[in-house]
Amino acid sequence: MLPAFIKRIPRPLEKARVWQRWLALFVLLSLLAGICAGIGVHLASSHRIVAVAPTRADLFMRSVLLRDGQLGWQQLCPELQAQIPQIMLIRQADAQRASDLSQGLTLTMQPLGAYPLAQKEVLHLYLLTAHGPHDFEAQRAYLVRTRAGGCVADVQTMDQPEAGANS
Repeated sequence: MLPAFIKRIPRPLEKARVWQRWLALFVLLSLLAGICAGIGVHLASSHRIVAVAPTRADLFMRSVLLRDGQLGWQQLCPELQAQIPQIMLIRQADAQRASDLSQGLTLTMQPLGAYPLAQKEVLHLYLLTAHGPHDFEAQRAYLVRTRAGGCVADVQTMDQPEAGANS
């Protein structure tokens, strides 16, 4: 059997090794956390969210979606405003909104793109979808042409066949 003082010598060495392991683990985890934080800051700074103001074509289509005649009329070019009385557009939108409610229709809109034309005009393409009871769905494509100042100069539509229970 070994003397008692030999058995005691390894204990302080074992404690020192345990502390060294904990210290090494702490340093390693600190470095890893620092690296992750650095990557997070880099990603956050390189992916900025930029708010883009809606165009007048977007606002016009929002007026169609919400059945808001006044908002729609305000987006029209002055020549169209002179041809279409504001009250007429408001009444037409109100009647359409009432019809949608009585039929249980809801509308969704998806912008599909904007394409530059000659003389600084832009053609905006939107898809409006009407959703109704019994899996009813109908779509209409809107082509909205804007002038250089952004006002709505022309609107054309193309209906898609109905889909759902009625087809």
